[in-house]
Amino acid sequence: MIDFSPTKGCTVYGIAGFSDHLIIICTDPVFFRDYGCEAVLSVNVTTWNGLAYNDASCILDVGDHPFIKHKSFAFYKQSVPLRVPSLIEKVQSGDLIPMGVLSDSVLQRVLDGFEKSNQTPLKSLRFLELIKKELE
Repeated sequence: MIDFSPTKGCTVYGIAGFSDHLIIICTDPVFFRDYGCEAVLSVNVTTWNGLAYNDASCILDVGDHPFIKHKSFAFYKQSVPLRVPSLIEKVQSGDLIPMGVLSDSVLQRVLDGFEKSNQTPLKSLRFLELIKKELE
C-alpha cells in the first residue's frame, strides 16, 4: 500500500477529463461543507496547442516539473476540489500515481493564475476563499 497524503504543491498523474494529465494539488486539505469531508483544490496540466481553450494565465514549461516535456498550461477551466478520501483511495489503487512536489515559485505561479484566469469555475474560487478564511 502506498502511503500518500495530499498536501499543497504535490502532484499526481492520472485521469483528468478525458485523458491522463499531471494534476497539481494546490491547497492543503480543509473541510469542505459541499462534500462533507476534507478536500483539496486541483488543476490539471494540459499541452499548449494554441487552440481557443488554451489559457495563458499560467504557462508551464520544461524545468517547472520533471514530467513537463513541452509548453503546457494550468487548465483552470477544469479545476475542481477533490475529496481527500477519494484521492487517497485512487493513489492506493494505482489509478493515480504520485509525481513529486512543485517548487514554491512554480506553485505560486499556479496559485496566482486562479484569479488571473477568466475560466476558473466559481466553485474553485469559492474553495480558495474558504482556504483564505482558514488562514486568517
